[in-house]
Amino acid sequence: MKLRSFAVATWLAVEALLLRPAVAIESILLAEVQRLPAALHRTFPCGRWSVGGAEGYYRVVIASVYGGVGSEMYVQRIAQTAGGQPELTLVETVAFPELNNDHNQYSVSAATCRGSTRSSFAELTAENEHDIGNVQRIIRIELKPPYRVTNRRVPSP
Repeated sequence: MKLRSFAVATWLAVEALLLRPAVAIESILLAEVQRLPAALHRTFPCGRWSVGGAEGYYRVVIASVYGGVGSEMYVQRIAQTAGGQPELTLVETVAFPELNNDHNQYSVSAATCRGSTRSSFAELTAENEHDIGNVQRIIRIELKPPYRVTNRRVPSP
């Protein structure tokens, strides 16, 4: 009888643990993540950079504007320090006036990182508010100064 009671108690304890949502013991950046603006749509690392003794990676940032009707695109250089406790530092943020123009708005539907060890670029699929018909834009942002942008119209699939 005692063995059966112990088995039932154990089963109930296990069930109670399974019903409880998993919570990280320590969420180190929770406060910072909670402060991120809701308009921040997507960020992703894309390629590496090195200047003098400094090095790091590029981060592509896509933010929604006008309640999600349009998008703005940015590239950030993030420095990484080597050593015992690695540190990340924002070096620069680059905006693109030809893409972030409220009189010529783009809406990004997909974004990927492409490239090789020598060069990288962000490739965005977007729609432009002035395009008529089944057209989409393939926008490429070269991830190294001067951050050249190419923008071509292609038929929508």
